[in-house]
Amino acid sequence: MEYGVHSSACITVEVRGDLKLCNIGPNVIIGYEYSYHRSKFYNNSPSPPKPYVVIDSDVFIGANTVIASGASIGKSTIIEHNCYLGEDTSIGTKCFIRYQAQIFRRVTIGDACIISGFLCNNTIVENNVTFYGIAIHRYLDRVSGVPEPSPKICSGAFVGFNATIVGPIVIGERAVIKTGAIVLSSVPSGKIVGAGEVYREK
Repeated sequence: MEYGVHSSACITVEVRGDLKLCNIGPNVIIGYEYSYHRSKFYNNSPSPPKPYVVIDSDVFIGANTVIASGASIGKSTIIEHNCYLGEDTSIGTKCFIRYQAQIFRRVTIGDACIISGFLCNNTIVENNVTFYGIAIHRYLDRVSGVPEPSPKICSGAFVGFNATIVGPIVIGERAVIKTGAIVLSSVPSGKIVGAGEVYREK
C-alpha cells in the first residue's frame, strides 16, 4: 500500500471518501492481530477479529501506529504517533487520540473525545469525554485470562493524568476525576474526585 502502510495480506482496508484527504504517516501497521494470537496462547480462544479495517475520510494517523483487524476510525479523527488500536475497536468522529495511547480490544469510543493513556478490553467511552488516565480490569483471574467486565466512562466526563479506573465501574456524566486519583467504585454524575484521592463507596 501507499503512504508507508504495512497491511496484512488477509485484511481489507476500506477508506471511505477520498484517500487523498487522509494522512497516514510512515511505518503504520494496519490489520495486526496480536491480541487474538496472544489469547490463543493463553487457551481462552476468543473469536477472531473482523477481517477488515474501516478508515473514514479526513483522518490523520501518525507514524509507527498499529491498527489491529476489525478497527473502525470515524471521520476527522486524529491519531498521533506511536499509538495502538486493538482488534474490533471503534472510534467515533472528530476524536483526538493522543501520543502513545494504548487502546485494547473491543473498546468503543464515542464522538469528539480526547483519549490518552490506557483503555483495557471492552471499555466504553461515551461522547465528549476527555480521558488521560488508566482504565484497567480487577484481574481477579490473572492466570487464565478469563474476560472480565470493564469500566464505562459516560458523556462529558474528565479523567486526569495517571488517574486509575479499576474494574467494572461507571464514571457518571460530567464527573471529574483529578490527576492521580484511584477509583474503585462508580462515581455519580457531576461528582469531583480529588487529586490523589482513593475513591470507594462507603
